[in-house]
Amino acid sequence: MAPTEEAFTAYHLQDIQQAHADRVSIRPFTHSQEALNGADWEWWFFSGGVGFGMRVQAKRAKLNGSYELRYRVDDRLQSDLLIEDAAAAGCLPAYVFYNHKNWHPAQSLAYAACVGCSHGKADQRQLGCTIVSALVVQRALLRSRVSMPYVRSRSRPWHHILCDESPSGSPNLNTPHQRLRDLYWEAAAELENALTEEGGELSIRRELRSDSANAPSGNSERPWRRRRDRDRVRRRPTQAVPGEHPREDLEGWTIYRRFEALTRQPALLPDRVRAMIDERELALRPDARAAGAVLVDLGPLERADTLAAGWPHTLVSEEIHTEQGETG
Repeated sequence: MAPTEEAFTAYHLQDIQQAHADRVSIRPFTHSQEALNGADWEWWFFSGGVGFGMRVQAKRAKLNGSYELRYRVDDRLQSDLLIEDAAAAGCLPAYVFYNHKNWHPAQSLAYAACVGCSHGKADQRQLGCTIVSALVVQRALLRSRVSMPYVRSRSRPWHHILCDESPSGSPNLNTPHQRLRDLYWEAAAELENALTEEGGELSIRRELRSDSANAPSGNSERPWRRRRDRDRVRRRPTQAVPGEHPREDLEGWTIYRRFEALTRQPALLPDRVRAMIDERELALRPDARAAGAVLVDLGPLERADTLAAGWPHTLVSEEIHTEQGETG
């Protein structure tokens, strides 16, 4: 029996925490069945009381190199739930892919992104764990047949999120925020282009649920309106006007405006995240689908270290693959 996404995630979280015990803390939310079935993990990067979060769903590659991206939970696309939950929790949504040796991306953007990293020359092994914006998956699902080469080519080795090429080599908050921001905006632009040129249907809710526990401290934004029924809006290509280039954009969606605000700069952390960092109380999960939180301290310590150097980035759990005879 092949290991599940949850098994791979637990394997890597353990490695990360052991390698960076002075900077990384893990806070499980619950062991309930809801969380164990397709659970997401929050990642909070912070320095002092300022930081940013990302909400991550893991997918392991099948034998043919594809991922189960149309998976449904109670008749909802899991990708839609990931995006909605991330926005409500104040996080950017992302997927982590657990890949196998059958990926040969010699011409892919992801492989080219490996070049120039001081933690190792370009190598296929760096593509064992890759990260991609959830909007890339959302764009891929607009088509009846998902293009796996497209999804893969937009992913990046996940240790590059924390790869700092500065002379000091010490972690800082701006580098990973900029990397995640760039992943998001590249994906948002391609999603807008697809809606304009090809049409398609977005099935996420237009509004966010009200959740003050996930709001940043001192947040002055209006509360998100609660909405019971999800909107299903058919987006068709706009008729072109000579000399003009009409476009569909995401500005009309509260959920994407929320993400746009999160990409501007790191902000004050939500109170529940500060409580987890200070260990004042048990970790409070933002919703039933969250399994736990990974807290990454990028503030100054007595010794400067390079987080990316110890971040798992080789082919995922290769020993497990060998034992199981299956991809992960």
